[in-house]
Amino acid sequence: MLSLYEASHLAFQGEIVLDEARAFASTHLMDIKENIDPILHKKVEHALDMPLHWRSEKLEARWYMDIYMREEGMNSSLLELAMLHFNIVQTTFQTNLKSLSRWWKDLGLGVQLSFTRDRLVECFFWAAAMTPEPQFGRCQEAVAKVAQLIIIIDDIYDVYGTVNELEHFTNAIDRWDLEAMEQLPEYMKTYFLALYNSINEIGYEILKEEGRNVIPYLRNTEYLQTSWISIGSLPMQTYVFALLGKNLAPESSDFAEKISDILPLGGMMIRLPDDLGTSTVCSH
Repeated sequence: MLSLYEASHLAFQGEIVLDEARAFASTHLMDIKENIDPILHKKVEHALDMPLHWRSEKLEARWYMDIYMREEGMNSSLLELAMLHFNIVQTTFQTNLKSLSRWWKDLGLGVQLSFTRDRLVECFFWAAAMTPEPQFGRCQEAVAKVAQLIIIIDDIYDVYGTVNELEHFTNAIDRWDLEAMEQLPEYMKTYFLALYNSINEIGYEILKEEGRNVIPYLRNTEYLQTSWISIGSLPMQTYVFALLGKNLAPESSDFAEKISDILPLGGMMIRLPDDLGTSTVCSH
């Protein structure tokens, strides 16, 4: 019953059978959870609170190991292997996060733009949730960098910049040209240069190591800058695609080109609830 409940969350829109299965399974799990053994009871409560499909893979693995070691007949070798893998991944994440922290400190935006939010660790969790395996460390770091830069640009637009400043700033981002930043105030020049250098550095490292030029994906004016400026949220799948290119099937490039017009819509769907949530506060 629990497996059926978890599987039902993989349904696509319109798959009525799985929708019905979810309602059926959740109702019966609620009815029987008090009359089952304590370990299974914890699993059921955990799933009903939030299904596996919606959780962070590595954090869920840590929770499940604690549960598994209490089960009768558990395989100690399997548990040892799982713990070893978890510790290796955790060490890799810690190393990547240290590298990110050095980048953020050297960038200096947290000091020079003191009105902005510092959410680097949170951004790294987002990135690690999207690409959880340790071999994707560079992708995790790059996506975390971009996410932190998005938070700063969000703060510039929402809480600090004047209308006139933001018009010039939008123009500079659209042109992606260092000369365009001459009309910007000092704090915007600092941010624009940090953004410009960070995006180009990510592209350079991939070009140097893999011979792939991903900068057009990272700053494509059709959907990247639309997301930065008009929406305020970047479709992160664009970055993940660009950074995982060598690990994707060749036909993925053709598919990405076909759906490029759709990508900004993901950012818009995220941005609209965010703005609706703060609109009442802003109006006061």
